[in-house]
Amino acid sequence: MGTFATTALWLLRRASGFGLRHVIGLAFATLLSLGVLALPFWWLGQQADTAAGALGAALVLAAYLATATVLVALVAVLVGRLVLVRMRRSLRLS
Repeated sequence: MGTFATTALWLLRRASGFGLRHVIGLAFATLLSLGVLALPFWWLGQQADTAAGALGAALVLAAYLATATVLVALVAVLVGRLVLVRMRRSLRLS
């Protein structure tokens, strides 16, 4: 697993032009955002569990997962855009 992670990190750094501190910062910001985003959904799930039972808690969980998916997709689009810009720049220079 360490070899895969090392290779993936190297490819991301090479393709995006990010330094290690940028990759770690982006990962930390994404995880922090997901954690902070979980707090209101956790509270809402507690309220839904008391009011509507397991179905309400399941609906809140599905809403959180959908929101988290959108956040992760936005980060993927951001990194993908940076990679494409870097690739275009490198092809123009060649």
